[in-house]
Amino acid sequence: MNETETLSLDVFWAKFDRKTSGSLSLRQHLTDVSGVALPVAKHLLPPARLRMLEERCGGDLGKILRFVAWGHDVGKASPWFQGKVPELNERVLNAGYPAILASPQEVRAMAHGLVSAYTVVDWLAARATRKPSVRVKRAWFSILGGHHGAFPSMEKKPAPLINEPAEWKDARFRLLDLGVRHLGLTQADIDTFAQLSWEIPDQAVVTGLLVAADWVGSSTWNFPYSCDSGTDQERRAIEGQRRMNLGGRWTPSPVDSEAFQQRFSLPSGSTMRPVQEAVVETVRTMDGPGLILVEDATGGGKTEAALMAADVWADRLGMDGVFFGQPTRVTSDAMFNRVLTWLEHSPETGEVSTILAHGKSQFNKDYLSLFGQGRPTNVYSSDGSDEGLSPEANAWFRGRKTGLLASVVIGTIDQLLFAALKSKHVVLRHLGLFGKVVILDEIHAADDFMTVYLTRILEWLGVYGVPVIALSATLPPARRQELVDAYATGASAFDTDHIALEDSSAYPRITWVTGASAGVVVPAAGDRTRRTRVEFLPGDLEEMADAVAAAARTGGCIAAICNTVSRAQQLFDLLDGTVENLSLLHSRFLTDHRAALEEELVTALGRDGEASRRPGRVVISTQVIEQGLDLDFDLMFSDAAPVDLLIQRMGRLHRHDFAPGVRPQDKKDAKFVITGCSEFGDEVAPEFPRGIEAVYRRSRLLRSVLTLNRHLADSGGVVDSPQDVAGLVATAYSENLVPPVTWDEVWSGAERREEEFRAGQRQKAEQFRLPQADNGNLSTWNVAATSDAEIEGLAQVRDADDSVEVVVAQRVDGRIVALPHVRELAGVFLDELVGIDDGYARRLAQCTVRLPAWVMRTDAQFDELEKDGQESWQSSPWLKGVLPLVLDESGEKRVGDWLLRYDDRLGLLCERVKG
Repeated sequence: MNETETLSLDVFWAKFDRKTSGSLSLRQHLTDVSGVALPVAKHLLPPARLRMLEERCGGDLGKILRFVAWGHDVGKASPWFQGKVPELNERVLNAGYPAILASPQEVRAMAHGLVSAYTVVDWLAARATRKPSVRVKRAWFSILGGHHGAFPSMEKKPAPLINEPAEWKDARFRLLDLGVRHLGLTQADIDTFAQLSWEIPDQAVVTGLLVAADWVGSSTWNFPYSCDSGTDQERRAIEGQRRMNLGGRWTPSPVDSEAFQQRFSLPSGSTMRPVQEAVVETVRTMDGPGLILVEDATGGGKTEAALMAADVWADRLGMDGVFFGQPTRVTSDAMFNRVLTWLEHSPETGEVSTILAHGKSQFNKDYLSLFGQGRPTNVYSSDGSDEGLSPEANAWFRGRKTGLLASVVIGTIDQLLFAALKSKHVVLRHLGLFGKVVILDEIHAADDFMTVYLTRILEWLGVYGVPVIALSATLPPARRQELVDAYATGASAFDTDHIALEDSSAYPRITWVTGASAGVVVPAAGDRTRRTRVEFLPGDLEEMADAVAAAARTGGCIAAICNTVSRAQQLFDLLDGTVENLSLLHSRFLTDHRAALEEELVTALGRDGEASRRPGRVVISTQVIEQGLDLDFDLMFSDAAPVDLLIQRMGRLHRHDFAPGVRPQDKKDAKFVITGCSEFGDEVAPEFPRGIEAVYRRSRLLRSVLTLNRHLADSGGVVDSPQDVAGLVATAYSENLVPPVTWDEVWSGAERREEEFRAGQRQKAEQFRLPQADNGNLSTWNVAATSDAEIEGLAQVRDADDSVEVVVAQRVDGRIVALPHVRELAGVFLDELVGIDDGYARRLAQCTVRLPAWVMRTDAQFDELEKDGQESWQSSPWLKGVLPLVLDESGEKRVGDWLLRYDDRLGLLCERVKG
């Protein structure tokens, strides 16, 4: 290529800043991105995973990534892209490239990623000595065309591209030829590119690496626009790589029994329990990656077992990351601190990019402490030394799309399930999981809807060879089989879709599976056994309130769990003034209120709360205390629920071993009282309040009550853990469970509706689920909409009730102010026309609550809330897009047929009104 031809390529621009009018040439951008492609890959994936990816692709991975990065934006050398900035396009036209007339619709349709994809495919066909197959063409097309997150279809080349003046296509071919020389590629390399063996999973990971490299290479911080043809490219590349700052990676460090206590900062004398030892040994003896399901009682040390197993597995397989998925934000926050302790007590050194991944992570004080004054900062162990892994919250990973790319990620299980959802940039989630050990806590919390996504991502993790550790108090046999089959399907490259499991009712148990085999390990239960006396208390809320009040007279810490917020609020009203030290906790408190309530309860009723619990107290709650919070009660009342969830709730009884005398004499033995149903027996089936049935459905409730009632009759009224757990769950979910004859009509109707419901859930979830890894091509990963809000607005990975989050404020004397409890905003007017102060906005954003879907049913209701919208709030990242709920001076607001009121003790109250 002569100098004139080279200069003619330099007229194309790639980046333009409308504020400064600064620009960057296309050739420079391709140089920058291709230069960081391999460094980014080496940072985001450990060597063992890069070697695995290279073997699967069938070519030199470094050359593939650098060429992909060079080719990703050659489509910008097109009339549709260059014409977007007239002042820059002028020099393009002056260089001899012909102008074309194109409508705005045509410009949008001829996206540069699409043009890049067709160009690279055509170039390979022209330059390779052996023509690529359709499958190889489609792979290159998908990767190049999908670098902005959505994958185009290659089925038919657009007419504008076919009719494009030849000068433009020639320029793009010459750009690719230039890239070959710049990257030092040979004809043999081009021929290899045309015959790569990569499959859909490999294409997904490579696309993820391309997206990451493009983002890093497009950063003006890493690569400023202030450069020209005389720029020292070697210095620019070195400086760009130095600036990219992608955080540190975790180094696994398996521990032995002697280091166990120190690694997890446990009380003196703590030793590994049999289940923990068995989990670690199972991983040590497994041949490669796999899935293990650990079922053990609440408080049995499953978290420590999982982290120790992750250390072992990562060390053996060359992994450098962990994803720890939790069922809720609350449990994620609690786990975040435990994982930080594990990291900080690692014998290895270095910084580790650590992210708390859920929608409210910005309000977690421990997480925010990793950022100092808004910037990434290093945090060392509490003794101030530099030894041990220091968690580092790196700013680059804070986004929704990049969070899983951090080395250690603690978040809700949704973050994993989104990787099975058709959505923009989903390949970044696959990239983030590719080098990690995945741990899933409280796996039984996934309902039928979520399981559709869970089984699909387990297939993909099996394909990728990603080890998975799933934890549960107990699993129904059918659900256990479903999870095992899903992983085995992927791990076996779809050679099998079913693995026969040993029929065992052992508990605790460890179920393991690879692509070829499976087994069950039955560890000793250890010395932690629990006997709980269980009885039914049929009746209404008034009878429940009377029983709770009577029990509270002799002291102790009592929990009363209601299955709906409304029942919990009503029970609180019935008990208010009749018992001392009464608390209420549910999901309809403001974010800041709920956090304060939870913190106070854990302090008073957790492991270290012996002194504070002596006066006794009553805690009324919904299912939010079922998991995650470290709470210990002497006595528990609970609405009827599926049997596995009741067992989970029982785990909050006598959770810790306190000194004699801490528990009242009449509560020294654990007791669990089941409420929320009518009188029942062999002659009549129980009935349940409509709200309870809406949450758990009649079939599951009937099965739970029948199973437990029969068990109690045979056991003398007790449930022994762990001995009875597996049998109770297996029986309750068995197809062979036969009800009393007089229940037949109610039972059969409930079973029919249950099957219809589950089928509907599966069908609904399937609509947006990714295809299997051996099916189709990446263009099938697309969804109808491709906006940034698609995950929130188009599809969900859990069957949420479509509740609406609002930020709550109050109008006093015609001005909008914060609620009285927000002392930091006392005297601050929040309806000023100018932009709201960032600190004020952040504090106000903590005053959010979710309005139930059954309240917000009409557009008119949304319009009513939007009337109070403040333009100044939309300029704040804390408040933008969140609906306001502005209460009047009495703390109320009428929205349609509902009167909404916020009470500091009761939370959000929703009352239907007439007229």
